[in-house]
Amino acid sequence: MLKTPAITLVNVDDLSKLKDETLAKREAEVPKAKEIINEHTTEFLDWYQMRRHVPVLKAVKTKLKEIHNSPLYITLPHQSTEKICPDEKIQRVINGMASKMKEQNQKGCHYIEAINEFIATGTN
Repeated sequence: MLKTPAITLVNVDDLSKLKDETLAKREAEVPKAKEIINEHTTEFLDWYQMRRHVPVLKAVKTKLKEIHNSPLYITLPHQSTEKICPDEKIQRVINGMASKMKEQNQKGCHYIEAINEFIATGTN
């Protein structure tokens, strides 16, 4: 390789060697890229699986609010000693239901269980 202040003369063989070295470095990074892609794909699929439960969770939340606002719903003194607002109580039940659905990968069978928890204790 010959260098002058404004010109660099590169031999074709040197250029080919540089290209090969660069290609080898890039190929060495492929497994790392695949690992990153797999990690993000797994995260996305987990998120997507949980999102499919959103309609059920919203329906349960709406139903719990209807139950709470119903004149037939009575809070018994033994249910809870802590003062929890109804929306917070409902959100706790929904969060518990969502966790169970995620852990057990089921399609909403916790609907009745969540309502029973809400009525019985208000906790999860």
